[in-house]
Amino acid sequence: MGAGILFAATPRVNVSVSENDISLKERFQLTFTFENFSGNPDPDVSRLKDFSVISGPSKSNQYSWINGQSTKVYSVTYTLAPLKTGRLTIPSYTFQDKRRSYQTEALTIRVREPEGLPDTPSGQSRLKPFYFELLPSTHTPYVGEPFVLSYKIYFRENIRNYHVDKTMFTGYLTDYLPVPRNPVVRTETVQGVSYQSAILQQVVLTPAISGKDTIPSQVIRLEVESPRQGRRSIFDDPFGMGIQLRNVDVVSPELVLNIRPLPPDPPASFTGAVGSFTLDAAFDTVETEENQAVTLKIEVKGKGNFKNFTFPKPEFPDQFMVFEPETQENVRLTDEGYTGSKIWEYVIIPNYQGTYYFEPVEFSYFSPKDGKYRKQMVPDLILTVTPNTRLIREQQQGLSRREVELLAQDIRFIQLKEGRIMSEASRHTIHGVDWIGYGISFIIFLVWSVFAGTKKFLERNPAYVRKKAAYRTLEAAARDLPATADEVIRMLPKLFARYVADKEGHGRQNLTRSEVIAYCREKIHDETLLQRIDTWWKEVEFLNYLPSETDDIRAQELKEEMLALIRLLEKKR
Repeated sequence: MGAGILFAATPRVNVSVSENDISLKERFQLTFTFENFSGNPDPDVSRLKDFSVISGPSKSNQYSWINGQSTKVYSVTYTLAPLKTGRLTIPSYTFQDKRRSYQTEALTIRVREPEGLPDTPSGQSRLKPFYFELLPSTHTPYVGEPFVLSYKIYFRENIRNYHVDKTMFTGYLTDYLPVPRNPVVRTETVQGVSYQSAILQQVVLTPAISGKDTIPSQVIRLEVESPRQGRRSIFDDPFGMGIQLRNVDVVSPELVLNIRPLPPDPPASFTGAVGSFTLDAAFDTVETEENQAVTLKIEVKGKGNFKNFTFPKPEFPDQFMVFEPETQENVRLTDEGYTGSKIWEYVIIPNYQGTYYFEPVEFSYFSPKDGKYRKQMVPDLILTVTPNTRLIREQQQGLSRREVELLAQDIRFIQLKEGRIMSEASRHTIHGVDWIGYGISFIIFLVWSVFAGTKKFLERNPAYVRKKAAYRTLEAAARDLPATADEVIRMLPKLFARYVADKEGHGRQNLTRSEVIAYCREKIHDETLLQRIDTWWKEVEFLNYLPSETDDIRAQELKEEMLALIRLLEKKR
């Protein structure tokens, strides 16, 4: 054993590829393996002029003790895509370790034209132990239509663990479904061969721009069981029953989607709703008195892009005072998209008696199933307003005799109250109450001095100054926003992020929505306010992706909403 420790195995370097015969659309893994190197070299992949790096480097270290000899294996893996067809060469690499040079062999990759090679796994001529697919619920969604993108893995070897990177989808509103700890595994037959399959991740995407769009290849890192061959040492994996793990990167092909635009000439009551919805509207009472508040509750239920539309404001008679509606959102994220309901509650106050017939409440949406605009309507909303008898009685009834007498006594007391006469000698006498007053004054002065000194000391700290002035800085920046709606929408999330960064006390300004929500969740425990912040942020992001939907009025409303939310944050803290 001692000799094995003193004399470690000779260093070696090797380069290998997962495939050496691929089509132009396929991806492969290039792995550099360093055995018993004293350091961890970094290969220079910029030399690979005929290949594009899709992901990597993925690095791993393994140590083993076999028959008294220690072994260190360090590997670096890249996922590559060919840029042209033909016989492409991965050149020889030279690495230095302890003043000695170690050289790899050059490798040749044959790249074929993709014509005639099916992209689906069921059409592959060679069945691999793993392959990975991106499966959309529809390949031709409409603008604003949420659809589910599933990450599905097919495998014929045991998988111990996996890792899926979250991807930034440009041009989509994105919400990830919760990742299952233990995905459901099913058995499927592909070209007569039995595979196991599982959905590893699902994301709900809502496209904001029409046209053909390509979702790039995705990479999943797998930890796969690999049984060892040959005789094992008693020191070799005593608890793993001969099972060794290896890393495998599986790459999905690109996914092409055709995002269809919405048809022209939508109804006047269409505000961007896409999906399948039903409408309900009713007063909380059909009869009320003058100057008494009544609530009109409007509810939209169904499945669709709840986060991307508002309700068209109903028409109310001039005889009513109308307040801004309160909005409630009861939306769930499921493997079918967004389902649930949205509620708008309008509080109105009638000024005069009478029977009022309201205009029908109307709501329009686009149905992807039918490819048409649909209209929902609730007619026959009638409200009867009767005279307010209590108010009439109070107006007709004057003050009683007793009330007049009490009022006179109050006035007389105010006018005739006299002070107590104090003797000249008592002016110079200090009573116990006076000493208490002096003591309280001294304590107040002492506390004020400590507070003022601490404040002056803290004001020399730039982070403290930014924290105290965060809201004033935000208000000043909001006043100086440019006049154009697009610029206002673009700057709003940056202002919110800068406010949070100043409150946090660090210089980073480009915080994401999730980081801002995490900060707010840490500082307050008001789920309603957190939901309002999240909804506001998502709408601003949506308008950033779709500038044509932005107008000056909505941009100013979102700015005022941001200031209101931050004022609430200031109070909650």
